[in-house]
Amino acid sequence: MDNFATRFAKRIEVEFAHEDALDTGEYAKYRVPYLFSVKPGRRFDKIAYTNGTQTFVYAFVERATGKLIKAAGWKSPAYYSDGSVASRYDLSTPAGFDKATAEAQRHGGQLYAR
Repeated sequence: MDNFATRFAKRIEVEFAHEDALDTGEYAKYRVPYLFSVKPGRRFDKIAYTNGTQTFVYAFVERATGKLIKAAGWKSPAYYSDGSVASRYDLSTPAGFDKATAEAQRHGGQLYAR
């Protein structure tokens, strides 16, 4: 069975491809599809995406709990000052997974506090 990170990456790749297909704006012909990949780690899985020339980190997923965490950089997730991970979504529950995919933004902006 796929883990939380792989399921989430597949879902948002499909969602973004669907958005791209519906885009009929002036610059739609220049849009490059984003391809998502998951790089497993000991504690966290890294979700990365590429636009064909560059690769970016989208988010991290804690393997044990399924928490979707914003990235602090290429190598590590963001932590709060008390040492806990900066998570807004829980991919381990169906409701949390659906909420995370529904609110997903192209560059992970939904993971930052508003």
